[in-house]
Amino acid sequence: YESFCDPRTGKATPITVLEEALTAGDLMTDGQTVGMPESLATGVDWQTLERSVQRHVVDNQRLAYLSEQVVNWCPALGTALANEEVIDGKSERGGHPVVRKPLKQWMFRITSFADRLANDLDTLDWPHSTKVQQREWIGRSEGAAIRFEVDGHADQSLEVFTTR
Repeated sequence: YESFCDPRTGKATPITVLEEALTAGDLMTDGQTVGMPESLATGVDWQTLERSVQRHVVDNQRLAYLSEQVVNWCPALGTALANEEVIDGKSERGGHPVVRKPLKQWMFRITSFADRLANDLDTLDWPHSTKVQQREWIGRSEGAAIRFEVDGHADQSLEVFTTR
């Protein structure tokens, strides 16, 4: 919770480093921090933002955060289940009914470390099938981001990521 992924190093860094950098006017990399509102990237002074906006920006950088997510909930087992543990709407273990429901839980921003997670799987003494499952779960994909200008709006564009 007290860390973010510093885009300059690709490593977890204390969140206070981000707060100090933003206060000093440093947006961390190429003029924009990951997830930074466009208003900051275009020169709005961090110090003039309302505290709630500052908090929102910083919170969106944390590696661990609370979020409400829809999960596979099994009332009989009293737990959330992974998609792989649900077969035809029932729990793999016991065959109990499973429902989809929102649940507040801790999440990890692993996308900041997707490359390292996937590459470091090669160093583990795990079965090949387990490594394949982990790579699929990490979900890293290679492709290109393409930016399209919006006709009649020189200051707006639409960015699309494609793997084709």
